[in-house]
Amino acid sequence: MSYLLSPSDSEFVRRHNIPLSRIFNGNGMATGPLKAGMKVANALIAVNARPCNAAGHTIRTNGGHCAQCDTQKIAFSRRHSEPANVYIAVSNIGRLLKVGLTIDLRQRESQLIGYAYGRQKDWKIVRFRHSNEAGKDESLAHKILAKFSIHGTYYKDGNWMDCYELFSCGEQQCLEALQVVTDWTWSTL
Repeated sequence: MSYLLSPSDSEFVRRHNIPLSRIFNGNGMATGPLKAGMKVANALIAVNARPCNAAGHTIRTNGGHCAQCDTQKIAFSRRHSEPANVYIAVSNIGRLLKVGLTIDLRQRESQLIGYAYGRQKDWKIVRFRHSNEAGKDESLAHKILAKFSIHGTYYKDGNWMDCYELFSCGEQQCLEALQVVTDWTWSTL
């Protein structure tokens, strides 16, 4: 596959630690066919895609975005298609629930408490499931639970930040809503 990469593309791929097995030849494809082809190939980026409007770059993420104009899109794409644990955390005091993903469940629980996520400090991860496409499953869970979604804040690096992964529903209500659409099985910590 390396014959597809220009020297600058090769440097970009190396710098962002993208394995050659996760690269798709976009060959000037429009966004729709490009995304479909990348999905089948389980590709993280496409090279030789149609140039972006901003700078003429030809590397796209599996979401169709210019990977060179906004390199954060690579992290999002990687997160969406890599294995991790999708978890359900509960704050009993705030009567809040959070669905997220992490590799390390205990560390994430500590972070939620330390960040005062949703302005609560009693977070407990109550359920989790390992997923090979954790970001995709997390996004699906958020869509299913959207009717319970609420806005909140958390404290990180000296600032209050917005958070949107909060839900005003109980654990059982959450599990029932997810079960209607998925056949996921959950483990407890």
